[in-house]
Amino acid sequence: VEDFAGSGSRQGFRGAQTTLRLSQLLELGGKRAKRRDAALLERDLAGWDFEAKRATVLTETTRAFIGALSSQQRLALARELVGIASESLRAVGASIRAGASSPVERLRARVVVAEAKARERLLERELRSSYHALAASWGSTDVTFSSVRGDLEQLEALVPFESLLQGVAANPDLARWETEIQAREAQLSLARAGRIPDVRVGAGPRYYSDDDSAAAVVELSVPDGPSTGGGAQ
Repeated sequence: VEDFAGSGSRQGFRGAQTTLRLSQLLELGGKRAKRRDAALLERDLAGWDFEAKRATVLTETTRAFIGALSSQQRLALARELVGIASESLRAVGASIRAGASSPVERLRARVVVAEAKARERLLERELRSSYHALAASWGSTDVTFSSVRGDLEQLEALVPFESLLQGVAANPDLARWETEIQAREAQLSLARAGRIPDVRVGAGPRYYSDDDSAAAVVELSVPDGPSTGGGAQ
């Protein structure tokens, strides 16, 4: 609404001009398609980053599981050694009572038992720590299991070298770089397209209150430069 609330014949809305205008921005230089391509490549990059994180979590969980299983087996062996050392101490005691061994042998046997029990306690702490590390790999602060099961002595067949090469090519940490290059090129192309000014066109009716007449209004707007801050109509 223009030319209202003035003086003389322009008081109130007697001489007002009321215009309804609809306009549309026409992006030139393929900006819309380039912006879409850049967004799709950014989405693909996010997908590769997700796959990389997923592979990292899987690797860390596998290492934590192997560490827990290894600690569990070492503790089992340590407990067997404690049993053997204790049994040896009892045998030495019986031999001393029978006069077949020196009391010094009992001291040596006790030292062996003490060392075996000390290692057992150390491995118990290591096992608890490895259980917590395994539980933490899936975001848990509590250990809800009492043991893990597996066979460290079972060896899998080696993967053929060609399969390893294919796996390297599919590694998300490496595969993402091709998408990264494409994304940078798309952003560069979008920036170059931004140098081409866009055009805004519009049209609509205009009503004149002073003589109750109407007319058509057509708009063509071109920015002064790459930015859309100003223009000429």
